[in-house]
Amino acid sequence: MLAKLLKHELWATGRTLLPLYGVVLIFGAVTAVTGMTATTHSGGMFPVLVIAGLIFASIAAIIVTFAVICIRFYRNFLGEEGYLSFTLPVSRASLVCSKVTASFIWFLVAILSIVAACAMAISGWGLLSQLGANWGYIGSTLTGIARNIDHGGLIMTLSILAIPVTIASMIVSAYLSMALGQLASSARILLSIVAFVGIMIATQIMITVCIVLAVLIIGPASPTMVAAGMGTMLPTLIAAITVDLIVIVAGFYATTHLLTRRLNLL
Repeated sequence: MLAKLLKHELWATGRTLLPLYGVVLIFGAVTAVTGMTATTHSGGMFPVLVIAGLIFASIAAIIVTFAVICIRFYRNFLGEEGYLSFTLPVSRASLVCSKVTASFIWFLVAILSIVAACAMAISGWGLLSQLGANWGYIGSTLTGIARNIDHGGLIMTLSILAIPVTIASMIVSAYLSMALGQLASSARILLSIVAFVGIMIATQIMITVCIVLAVLIIGPASPTMVAAGMGTMLPTLIAAITVDLIVIVAGFYATTHLLTRRLNLL
């Protein structure tokens, strides 16, 4: 049943988000074509406008994705549609899980579309060949970090892992804030925003505390890490990922509990 819920959610949100991601890719293609023809045309303001359009479309892709997943959650669970959604023969946890999973997938798709559009733009302006020429240097630098700096490989692994964990934490925090906001009889949206800001602030405070604890547990950074400017990077990554994982688990169960025990539909 979870697979069916996920399929339905992806289909419903995809009708809005896929065209938006298509626009981002179109801007990337247009930017690439503009770059390839820049040597034979004066261009004027057109290349600047196209690049600005790509930047704004990329930012809009992230903002609209976040807005769409929040609106879907609010309408399906906390609005009038909630009376129908909660009659389905599935648990509240499955419903929330389908929302979180679909939202996570769309954020990844948004990021991939932006990366693809930027890659096309860079290629069109002839910068991809320059990156390719320097790819060996970049690779050797990363290899050197992994081999010569203490915990270098672990730092790079945690840096990559921190991206999806942070995305999932933000999604769950948004859903939890709306579940808290629906407890009020009025000004629910405002209270949800306040709750989200509060959760973000509390998360950052916990990360700061965990960084201090991690530094005390791990000990002072090695000279190679300090010389590379990575003195506090390892404890920071460990603290951020740990706190985000706690937020994901605690927020998921708190949201499920509120939708089960403290539901207050309009």
